[in-house]
Amino acid sequence: MKKYSVVLFDLDDTLSDPKIGITKSVQCALQNLDIFEMDLHKLELKKYLLSFI
Repeated sequence: MKKYSVVLFDLDDTLSDPKIGITKSVQCALQNLDIFEMDLHKLELKKYLLSFI
């Protein structure tokens, strides 16, 4: 197996759109706190974080 010295992540929509993965991660974290939200559109990261401000 080849070892890599560098790993790059593209999180700004240039090569990929990470929104769904990040949103599902937020959903999973909330479920661990017994907060269940099944609608991923309600958990879109910007809207979700802005609701706390």
